[in-house]
Amino acid sequence: MLNLKLFEKKIYAWSKLWHPNVLTVLGYAFDRDTGYPLLISEWMGKGNALNYVRSTDPSPITLLQIVSVCAF
Repeated sequence: MLNLKLFEKKIYAWSKLWHPNVLTVLGYAFDRDTGYPLLISEWMGKGNALNYVRSTDPSPITLLQIVSVCAF
């Protein structure tokens, strides 16, 4: 179950970040069927992190860097 207050805090914190390696948050919505939150950010030409990893077959070091950034 989604903790709405925690979700709102995370979105607020993300909206205040300003760094070239962090996407700007544009908003959020909820999936009509599942109720899962959908985070809206700028369009990325190479897609999301999973698609990038699948299409580029990065080295273990690069993969570890991606995972460590995504897991904070």
